[in-house]
Amino acid sequence: MLCVRNAGGGNIYAGLFREGTAELMRHGPLPTVVPELAGQLPAVSVAGVFRQQVARLLPDVAVEDTGVEFPSVLTLHEVALARWDDPSEWADFVSPLTDASAAFQ
Repeated sequence: MLCVRNAGGGNIYAGLFREGTAELMRHGPLPTVVPELAGQLPAVSVAGVFRQQVARLLPDVAVEDTGVEFPSVLTLHEVALARWDDPSEWADFVSPLTDASAAFQ
């Protein structure tokens, strides 16, 4: 799962999650960050306002649009429910991502 949020100034906050675990977190320009995080994957599900742009930036990746416009605790929780049976795996996946998040310190 690739979650992207608008960070302003042409930048995004992005997190790549696999089975509920944050694998990589990045901040920077959309055209740079997205291929860096997911360009080598065979497939990725994407959540966030830039879903369509992500698909265009990953022409060789099977991109699944989750339909989640604004990744948040509630909407990502719904996506997580469809993906994982063990609720203990959801905590990292649904945590809000902000510029104050530990991943960006």
